[in-house]
Amino acid sequence: MHEQPSQLLMARHQIVPFTGRLDDLKRLTAWRDDPAGPVAAVRLLHGPGGQGKTRLGARFAADTPAGWQVCQAAYTAGSSTVPTARRTGPPGQRVLVIVDYAERWPATTLMELMHDLARRRCERLRVLLIARSAGSWWQNLPHDLQLLGYAAGAVELEPLRDGATGDRAEAFLAARDRFADALGVADAGAVEVPGNIDDPAFGLMLTVHMAALVGVDRLRRGLSPTPDPDPEALSVYLLNRERAYWHKLHTLAEGRVRIDADVMAQAVFTATLVGPLGDDEAETALQRVRIKSSVSVDEIIDDHALCYPASNPLTVLEPLYPDRLGEDFLAQTTRGHHASRPLNRWAVRAAERLLAQPEATDPPVWTASTLTVLIETAHRWEHVATGQLYPLLRSRPQLALEAGGAALARLAEIPDVDPAVLQAIEAQVPDRRVDLDTGIATLAQRLADHLLATTEDPAERARIHHDLSGRYFNAGFHGQGVEPAQEAVDIYRELVKADAPARSVYEPALGRALDLLGIHLELTGRRDDALKATEEAASIFRRLSQAERERYEPTLVRILANLAGRHQSDPERRRAVAAEAVERGRRWADAFHGGVELAGALENLGSALADLGRHHEALAPTREAADIRARQARDAPKKYEPDLARVLWALGSRLERDGQPEEALAVTQKAVDAYRRLAEANPAGYESALAEALNKLGIHLTALGRLDDSRAVTQEAVDVYRRLAVADFTAHWLGLAAALNHLGARLSRVGRWK
Repeated sequence: MHEQPSQLLMARHQIVPFTGRLDDLKRLTAWRDDPAGPVAAVRLLHGPGGQGKTRLGARFAADTPAGWQVCQAAYTAGSSTVPTARRTGPPGQRVLVIVDYAERWPATTLMELMHDLARRRCERLRVLLIARSAGSWWQNLPHDLQLLGYAAGAVELEPLRDGATGDRAEAFLAARDRFADALGVADAGAVEVPGNIDDPAFGLMLTVHMAALVGVDRLRRGLSPTPDPDPEALSVYLLNRERAYWHKLHTLAEGRVRIDADVMAQAVFTATLVGPLGDDEAETALQRVRIKSSVSVDEIIDDHALCYPASNPLTVLEPLYPDRLGEDFLAQTTRGHHASRPLNRWAVRAAERLLAQPEATDPPVWTASTLTVLIETAHRWEHVATGQLYPLLRSRPQLALEAGGAALARLAEIPDVDPAVLQAIEAQVPDRRVDLDTGIATLAQRLADHLLATTEDPAERARIHHDLSGRYFNAGFHGQGVEPAQEAVDIYRELVKADAPARSVYEPALGRALDLLGIHLELTGRRDDALKATEEAASIFRRLSQAERERYEPTLVRILANLAGRHQSDPERRRAVAAEAVERGRRWADAFHGGVELAGALENLGSALADLGRHHEALAPTREAADIRARQARDAPKKYEPDLARVLWALGSRLERDGQPEEALAVTQKAVDAYRRLAEANPAGYESALAEALNKLGIHLTALGRLDDSRAVTQEAVDVYRRLAVADFTAHWLGLAAALNHLGARLSRVGRWK
């Protein structure tokens, strides 16, 4: 190991002592030990690759005192079981869980782990998530974690302090001395602190350690101990030494490794792309990349494991760590890099072969990992982006959707990302998919910025704004959705004014834009403005439908259903508009793909009748809407489950007011379950609805005399509303007030007056 650069640099081997991050360590320690802190807390530690996050996390774990159980949670692609951080000991124990590469976990798997931990009876629970970014994968997560009782926060790991006496110099000297000990070099003092230590590149702990290791290794080999301090030159040198180590194992170490350096390079390349796998998946991955060798796949896996032992005994194909060094290896092995390593022709095809998907089969289990690694590599290596990642996604853009929302967002954040790639992916994006919507919104924003900068055509600009606003709607980003929706309305309004032909072309687009604007305004608390926008949209489509009923009637039904919802303060008007929408919708239900628009109209008719006190009459349209939504959700759950959850909540209310408490409870519980699933995928979009459903569930439980259950559910609703009100008091104070009122009533009934 001591001749293998990657192993010397790995944080878990602790060749280099912990230096340069003492203030960060103190902050983590204070978070863990604060006597006034919450019982359960999550902290995200994020920063660029090579910043020292894993090393800091390892030191934090090692310094955790007796009385704490420290666990490392790991995820393996393709695993059929949910990974958990297992512990032993009696209930009440203090537990610290470290989750590295948190952004690469599937969102549902990470939340299942957090659910598992939350159910345990810990005296104190701390979960440290370590990731490169706090992008879209994290932005929604705190809401969901708070639902489970965690206090959640994030801290960015700053670059090392510069200056000759700063953290960088201290870290360099400590690393130099330890590397010299490991490599048997006596005169370590000959390796001096680089003259450009103040350069931003040395803000990364890994770059500092790489420079120290290169200097010591050069001294050991009789070369000048002052290396080229450029980070790329450092990685080229160290990866050359890594390959030399593979060659030595094969030729000089009594045949300890059967595969030569070229075959090892292919195995390392593959492992770095796919990440740790179980035995069967690893065999499949190596077969797919078509390694040319007389040695069997099993023997390649065994030899690779000798060189790169797995951190998890249940997996093989450990990647080349540290991450940035592994990404540098991918980049330097791929055609287009000046280092011209062997196998670059093979490497170009490796990712393509790994991601091949025969017809009628699921994507390979490593799809998300492979694309995530390629995307991260492309952030620093342009030739990987242009020569490998972009061609792959242009030919098979649907792969980006398989990689998940976090990877989509990270792709969109590449500084000079190819707009054609984003457009190809955008063309594959479904109308709605809850687990991807936040990543899609990030991609849509980046694409919109590009498209708006390249066109002056008003109609095209209006379409771009409207499409972006629609993506914001799907993601639940209604505050962000108002501006592009208003831009679309303003442009279409000017186009309609131009002349009669223009009016016929653009008036339908204006009506749709007004309808979407009304939705965003309603959901940000601007109800008067929302009503005006939706009334104008309805007026436009009434006129259009008179001329071309078959073409425009479906859209009119949908807008009338939305308009009925805007008349919450006028139940009779709401009933009349909803009844009109239902009447029109029934005539055209077959053309609406199962009654999508009809279902919305039925929902609003039921709500209007309930507001008028006609609760028994409200049941029939609400049940019919629920039946339609259930059929749609069975066929396409990721698209229609939000609609099903909403109508189930409404049906529960109708049943409760009609004197059917048992069925009301069962239906509302289904609504809560659906909203929990939705909130796990997109908390920002659905947490408010979950809070409302929880509050209603508490009412039903009280009606059946289940006071303890009611109090617990209503307390959860209050907790959610409080967090929402902190972020947006205008939108959520009424919900919070209602939940507090209900909670107070519950507490008084069980004798808790104070």
